[in-house]
Amino acid sequence: MAVKSKAKAEAIEYEREKRIASAMKTFDELKERLINVTAEEGDVIELQKASPHYLKLKREKIELEGKIKDAGEELVNTGQEAENARQLLDQIDVELREAMMTKKEKMNSSLVHESTQEIVTGELVIRLKKKFHGVTDEVSEFEIIERQTKTEIKNLKDDLNVLEEDIAIENGPLMQKILKDKVIRCAGLNASNTAENDVTGSSTGGVQHVVTCEDRHIFIHDLINGVLRCIFGGDGQGKLHIGEPWGHTSIITCVYFRSSKVYTGSMDNTIMCWDVSRMYFA
Repeated sequence: MAVKSKAKAEAIEYEREKRIASAMKTFDELKERLINVTAEEGDVIELQKASPHYLKLKREKIELEGKIKDAGEELVNTGQEAENARQLLDQIDVELREAMMTKKEKMNSSLVHESTQEIVTGELVIRLKKKFHGVTDEVSEFEIIERQTKTEIKNLKDDLNVLEEDIAIENGPLMQKILKDKVIRCAGLNASNTAENDVTGSSTGGVQHVVTCEDRHIFIHDLINGVLRCIFGGDGQGKLHIGEPWGHTSIITCVYFRSSKVYTGSMDNTIMCWDVSRMYFA
């Protein structure tokens, strides 16, 4: 009886080990397939490298373009108002000439009041002359505003051209070579995303940014296309700084990114917290 029980136990153990081995083999095959699929479908995102000055120029460019757009719209509106005033001036001139030449004691007019009214011709002439001078002044004011706005647009466009030249230098081969040689010391994906098993944050509505650190500066990149979105610049004054520092004064050695907060530690013996949600994104 004991021999039969031992044999049965050994058979069960053998079958269990056999099933475990088969399951592990299947698991390894699935794992290999998953790795291969990930490797085939994964994209290599090249992070844009730029200096803190570049993002400042880019932000100024966007602001200038907005001002040019607003000034252009103002010019169109002023031009339309000036044209309406000129048309009204022509109507007043025609009616005034008619009133001065007519022998009628009264005339109907819609130019003096908001509605058409019958007015004594002599009184109508006086009122039309007064309104003619008033509308003439309005046309002159509109023309002055048009000239000033055109000058403003020209100056803004000149400033924009200078900015675009500076941006071209930042994107030029010399600056790019300098930036390429700079080493990213640390990088961080958002821990809130990894907690949801969604590294890019695109499926669960997470944070679609990655943080990199170089020297004293923190760079926020778009995780989908690698575009540089904002920079938390380091404090360039170092030990000679007067007052509270606005950034790290020495090399950043570690970074932690969670939700909208970026935590950085530096060789300047400080830990700083940066709120990405309150930062201007280019």
